[in-house]
Amino acid sequence: MRVMKRLPLCVALLSFALTASTYAQSEPNCLRPSNELLVQVIRDGDLGKASAMVKSGAKLNIQDQCGAIPLHEAIRWNYTDFALELLSAGADPKFPDGGAEALIGTAFMCNPKVASELLKGGVPVNATKWDGETALMEAPSQRCKDGAMVQLLLDAGANPNARTKTGFNPLLAAAMTGDAIGAEKLLKAGADPKAKDNRGHTAEDEACYRGEQGHFRVCQLIREASRKQ
Repeated sequence: MRVMKRLPLCVALLSFALTASTYAQSEPNCLRPSNELLVQVIRDGDLGKASAMVKSGAKLNIQDQCGAIPLHEAIRWNYTDFALELLSAGADPKFPDGGAEALIGTAFMCNPKVASELLKGGVPVNATKWDGETALMEAPSQRCKDGAMVQLLLDAGANPNARTKTGFNPLLAAAMTGDAIGAEKLLKAGADPKAKDNRGHTAEDEACYRGEQGHFRVCQLIREASRKQ
């Protein structure tokens, strides 16, 4: 029987280091500036230059080395007017993932103005990311004034009982952030107050054991809704 000889430790370590180095070189460095100028200009906040690039015919539906695109960057930095300019100039609201990232971004930033344009542009209100997250799950994140973001999405047909792969849902989001107005709107739209995530947690669990006034009100709303079921 042939016995394989072990490589000396120094050779094994050198081999591992070379493999790791090769892998690192193949991975994009997302800490470096974007390799797409328009993306980087938006990040820099130079909207005058960005607007000039758009007017001169810069490509809008592009991704940089790390997957960033101009429209998403404008939404992420809450540059409302420029995001609308991009859409008017031909930025595809559904590029590259059907529009989920863009719509979820507007929901997180409490930006119903841009969200409305995305929906008009054909982005499905229940568009999901890879884990099942929808925009309605981010709408309570900042306790948007008057629950405007939650209401906009519900009016467009958002599912109040949508779930991620972990069982997270819009009412759990409102319970965690203490968005009482959002929670009330979700419950009126049919959100299940007793729904559990994969760990067995309910919105009541999340709201009733947190200390802020908003959480207390969400707790009351959920318990009232649960009693009526």
